[in-house]
Amino acid sequence: MIKLEHISKWVNQGNNRIFLLKDINISIAEGEFVSIMGPSGSGKSTLLNVIGMLDTADEGAYFLMINRYIPSRKNNDRSCINNISALFSRPTISLMS
Repeated sequence: MIKLEHISKWVNQGNNRIFLLKDINISIAEGEFVSIMGPSGSGKSTLLNVIGMLDTADEGAYFLMINRYIPSRKNNDRSCINNISALFSRPTISLMS
């Protein structure tokens, strides 16, 4: 089980906070297949990176198999990453001469 509660991620640009993810809540049951769709720039890859523990959120809580992980840039505990599988789709590029 993966559960995200009030996950937000942002970058600061001058005095402005630009949200990459804002107040995301999702629950994914063990064995469940999920598709994340949206337009370019909507945060799909950022969300997958947070779910896969390749990146951290700035706010919110992350639960994996009932254990709570507080997203933090200081807490780099990725010991549970073996429990996560993700398939990232990439466009195929063919070169023709």
